[in-house]
Amino acid sequence: TGVLTCALPISLMHDGPAAQVYATQRDGSPAVVKVSRLNPQTLAARWHDASTLSHPHLIRIFESGLCELNGTAHAYVLMERADEDLSHVDRALTADEGVEILKPTCEALSYLHTHGFAHGGVKPSNIMAFGSTVKLASDTVTHAVEPTEDMRGLGSSLEAVLRENLTGQLREVARRCGSQDPRQRPTPEQAVAMLSSAPAVAQPKPASSRVILGVVAAGALVGGVILWNRTPAAAPTPAPQVAVAQPQPQPPADPKPEPPKPEPAPKEPAKQVEIGRAHV
Repeated sequence: TGVLTCALPISLMHDGPAAQVYATQRDGSPAVVKVSRLNPQTLAARWHDASTLSHPHLIRIFESGLCELNGTAHAYVLMERADEDLSHVDRALTADEGVEILKPTCEALSYLHTHGFAHGGVKPSNIMAFGSTVKLASDTVTHAVEPTEDMRGLGSSLEAVLRENLTGQLREVARRCGSQDPRQRPTPEQAVAMLSSAPAVAQPKPASSRVILGVVAAGALVGGVILWNRTPAAAPTPAPQVAVAQPQPQPPADPKPEPPKPEPAPKEPAKQVEIGRAHV
């Protein structure tokens, strides 16, 4: 019987018929605990194997084991908690976002296949955004599924999230991945190479939708922040333009007017002096 080391309390996020998922914290960071009573011994062994894997586009498993809940044996796994997943996106992703999702997903699948694993559950709810990073859920990793099934799941996921925007090489990737003949399905490396041969036409992100991503992002996938399902922040209001008046050349100062000179007093007219003639 294992002992969960996550901090309490935990809150229920999902309650299914055979498994429950709880939100919690681990060392101050968001985490989830998944517990299942379905074949607990087998499931605990699978989760232990998955915990040995390490890749930047795989959800990190911190610990796993067996525990007892209400007198019943359960397997448990403690993992990173994502910001969101593709199953909750309420719009069709753009072609650019599809490319940004496909590439890291294929990198993770290539890593798993190289190490003898298959993902076993490639679908929108298992393609997640952690800030600006796309990651695949790790609790489905298995030895019991053929790697070609992962590629079929990838093709179905592209169709589900891109919808009418599934065009160009992305549509060809989805078509090849969904081939009824597993031998016709591309490897993860081939799927990425197909994008390079004829890049999809960029499409503007819908202004009315809630976004990542951007992508991715991202991206959610969310600057490349992948938050596919979050309302985009309003464009910052530009700072008002303050017109700075250019200094105008000042006209030369008028010379200080000289005080008016007093007008000379009018000269009094010369007095007419009458000189009488002397009488003899």
